[in-house]
Amino acid sequence: MFAQDAYAKKKPRAQIICPGCWNVIEDRFDTTDLVCPHCAHRFNPQDGPTDGQHVRDSTGQRHKIKDLLPADGSPPAHRLYALMALKGNGDKCYLPARPHDHMLFAEAEQRLRTEDLPLPTLAVRPGHNTDQARGYHYHHWRDFFNARQLLCLGLLLRSILKIEDQAVQEQMLCLFSSTLEFNNLFCSFKGEGTGAVRHMFSNHILKPERAPLENSVWGTDRSSGTFSTLFESRLLRAKRYLDEPFELVLERDLLGTRTGSRKFTASAPLEAVRVDTWTELQATEGALMVLNGNSASLPLPDACVDAVVTDPPYFDFVHYSELSDFFYAWLSPVLGTRYPWMRKPDCSDRGEVQHKDHGVFARQLGCVLSECRRVLKDEGVLAFSFHHSRAEGWAAIHEAIATAGLTVVAAHPVHAELRAASPKTSARDPISLDAILVCKKRSEATQHASSTDSLPERVAHLIRRLESADLSVSRGDRFVIGASQLLIDAGTGQWDRDTVCKHLEAWRTECFMREAESC
Repeated sequence: MFAQDAYAKKKPRAQIICPGCWNVIEDRFDTTDLVCPHCAHRFNPQDGPTDGQHVRDSTGQRHKIKDLLPADGSPPAHRLYALMALKGNGDKCYLPARPHDHMLFAEAEQRLRTEDLPLPTLAVRPGHNTDQARGYHYHHWRDFFNARQLLCLGLLLRSILKIEDQAVQEQMLCLFSSTLEFNNLFCSFKGEGTGAVRHMFSNHILKPERAPLENSVWGTDRSSGTFSTLFESRLLRAKRYLDEPFELVLERDLLGTRTGSRKFTASAPLEAVRVDTWTELQATEGALMVLNGNSASLPLPDACVDAVVTDPPYFDFVHYSELSDFFYAWLSPVLGTRYPWMRKPDCSDRGEVQHKDHGVFARQLGCVLSECRRVLKDEGVLAFSFHHSRAEGWAAIHEAIATAGLTVVAAHPVHAELRAASPKTSARDPISLDAILVCKKRSEATQHASSTDSLPERVAHLIRRLESADLSVSRGDRFVIGASQLLIDAGTGQWDRDTVCKHLEAWRTECFMREAESC
């Protein structure tokens, strides 16, 4: 079964591929006994050949998928088996792959050999996330695309580079970068009614797809994740926001029940003159300055900033510079002459904060936060979001904050990633909350005494507020709320790292014990 509606019980129609003749059959999503009308093969559509990292062959023998990779070191081969098409009236339908479809793909392969296109040549470097793909023989970033995708993306990029207006060209390059996420062999099919295309980073890992989706690069008005639809949903949407910045207001009835939301215009149009130096920023009314560089070394004077709002990298499992090489491989060859920083071999940097070792992570983040403290005014605030499921991550954050001479004065739990997001659906205790940590210089934070309420009382109060807004709170969320509150206590008491870890582990145990008791 390769396609069904996101709300299958309401719309039970599903698309099934016959393992006997590879024809497409339409039937219910929950059928367990099916006879193919094309070849009379009988099978259970719920029982596919793959199970986790294993696959069964036609004789029933079980193999590890990695053991069946090509011996020559090339990535796994793929077979085109079905197409989604649009009828003349705009309705979608599914068709089996016909000889003509295979011929079209072969023509694309042939044309790719003859075109001079700006395609990626960068190798996939070893790393925590990249090794997930390298283990399946994806050794170069161009391996993440089939021949037709490389041809279409290469033609599109070549055309964008012919745009003479640099500002327009670079907006189109941003749009092209977004299109890459939805047009590669690591994308999959979400199903009808959900936007259809699951982009390659939906799992926060470089996970090869057993049944990848080849999207349409340019797209139609019924597409998702294509250049033309992203032009409307991302670029034009952003332009409209600049012209009319808005906020959302929640609406409630007389009983306090939420009934919906509405937009209201929040400010005049966002217009600014971009400058390159602090001196120009001070001298130019309505100016803004955008820097691309090392956050631990800012070209700003001491005590000049009112507020720092940031989002530090995740502590251990998501290595952003490794993942961003996917985009860098396409853009650095064509922009390296324009921007010297794009002449590096990859996105890695000696001082990058991301690291699976909590000590290195705390030290590198501490350098950034120390620089934030230097440029902050005495009464200024630093605010950033964070969540983690383990005590080590929170202890590393505390260590970085303390090293920088800052202290947490407030912690606000806020709704973050949806629990239905791909990384959450398989988690036992999914975390849907982020903690917004508000910090001040330690010398300015003495008036922020820790609450007299106990930690469980503070957490219970915050949970009641979240639940009153119709948010459910998991055990993982409860731990995040308590851990963020503990950082306030840690700053007030100037706890060392071991003390922080001890309290965090005790709170984690209490969270899971409380859940067990309530069950």
